[in-house]
Amino acid sequence: MPCWVIGTGVSLCSKLFLDETGIHDDAPIVAVGGYLSRPMHWRTWTKAWNQAKRPIKIFHATDCANFHGEFEGWDKERRDKFVANLLPIIPAHELAGIVIGIQLEDLEAALKAHPELIEMIGTPYTACFQWAISIVLEIATKYGHNQRLAFVHEINDYKGEVQNAFRWRPPPGATHGRISSSSRSSTTSGRTAATPETRSGSWAGGS
Repeated sequence: MPCWVIGTGVSLCSKLFLDETGIHDDAPIVAVGGYLSRPMHWRTWTKAWNQAKRPIKIFHATDCANFHGEFEGWDKERRDKFVANLLPIIPAHELAGIVIGIQLEDLEAALKAHPELIEMIGTPYTACFQWAISIVLEIATKYGHNQRLAFVHEINDYKGEVQNAFRWRPPPGATHGRISSSSRSSTTSGRTAATPETRSGSWAGGS
């Protein structure tokens, strides 16, 4: 998984784990969601989650819903009891959740009158991702204390679009920190492509 790190703080690195849905053909909605928290909370959540999901090794919601993969051979009663025991683990820990979704029919209708916006918005996935990052950076700017913020995203067909969101240049006179990716050896400087730009730049610089 690639991990992008923003900020100049060194004592703490909050992590945001992201995933997407609706990128398959004929999906009516595209969405990007995830959870943000600090290392100590991720550790306690991971321990509780791993215990609760036994005997499942890797939980996939789609496999669970359709009795595929590790859920093959399960019946509805066993599956529902398993899920009822698993779901309370999420709100029991200090995780901040975020999800951004776009109804594709509504987006297509809105862009018909403004085709010039298509290039600026990019794909629905890109729009959702940058919108989510924008909100996270606003929260970090308002409540952060100069700690680093890591974005962890699975490697998929949209990896390039995600990386492009972190190829930015600082506005004139802006203070900025560093963004690094585990998939690249170099470290770049600037602000994210997400909006609002001034707030993103402020967070990245830890000002």
